[in-house]
Amino acid sequence: MTRATGVLLAALAILGCRREQEPPPHADTQPKAAAPAQPVTRDISPHLAALAGDDRIVAHDAEGALVELGPGVVPALLAAFPNQPPAARVGIVRVLAELRTGEAVAALMQSAAQDTPVEVRAASLRALAKLGDARSRELVTAALDDPLPAIRWAALDACATVCTAPEAIEKVAALAVSDPDPTAGIMARGALTQLRMRGHADPVAAAVAAKVRPALSAGTPDTRARAALVAADAGDTAALASLAALAPGVSPALQRQVAFTLGVAGDAAAVAPLRALLDQQEQSVQQYAYDALRRLGDRGVSGAQEAAAAYGGPKPWAPLGPPDA
Repeated sequence: MTRATGVLLAALAILGCRREQEPPPHADTQPKAAAPAQPVTRDISPHLAALAGDDRIVAHDAEGALVELGPGVVPALLAAFPNQPPAARVGIVRVLAELRTGEAVAALMQSAAQDTPVEVRAASLRALAKLGDARSRELVTAALDDPLPAIRWAALDACATVCTAPEAIEKVAALAVSDPDPTAGIMARGALTQLRMRGHADPVAAAVAAKVRPALSAGTPDTRARAALVAADAGDTAALASLAALAPGVSPALQRQVAFTLGVAGDAAAVAPLRALLDQQEQSVQQYAYDALRRLGDRGVSGAQEAAAAYGGPKPWAPLGPPDA
């Protein structure tokens, strides 16, 4: 793996973790058995009221206070959960994920499968990812097919931890190429990168061969570009060449992704298409193209510094990270 490809994989892994905290390192283990906790008898209703309120700082403090009470507060939280407004239920879900008890896993799985407010379901799926409990794998995999993009986002966040079965990884690879929601497609690509980095490189490679490579030569320019981005993440130099050729004709959202990838892992062949992207109407595309040329110039790629210097439009004030939409 080249240094540029390694940097690209690291950047994508950061993108995949941007929405939620990093899952625990031993993600496939069950929550550890512990001696039964003494139930908390104090009144937690002020904390629940804070969770339901509009002040997010106060709500965050309430979450921390409930976590500090320890596993003994779980029965009270589970008893209160069904009768709370959505904002408080989301807060309770986060607390349960921190407390990591067997009772919490069962409750979170039920919420992830059945809760009506989409934000509560999504929070529950992400909490299951934090717990990394093997019992949640089937539920998370099924959520990849949910018609609501927000649920698919949460499932993809969780998949980076719990979707280790080949069929689940194939689903993620298919979403990276064909999900109609651009954000879900980007998140699927990031999930594949995180799965590679967590020791599942072989099933990811098999999924890419089955679900991604056929799309490199079929479908719309956007579909081919999405497939080439996923293949390029794995170090496919031919895919990088395809990205350079496709760059001018794909949607602005994909032009940003293509520009970033060419800037991190491209070579001299990327300079001309990036220069062409400097003339695109959308300012964010121009900035990503400029940033990519600057990166190539820093690596000594021929012609990149000159192309960047010729750009007279607005420049980003700092190096750009991976685009998230």
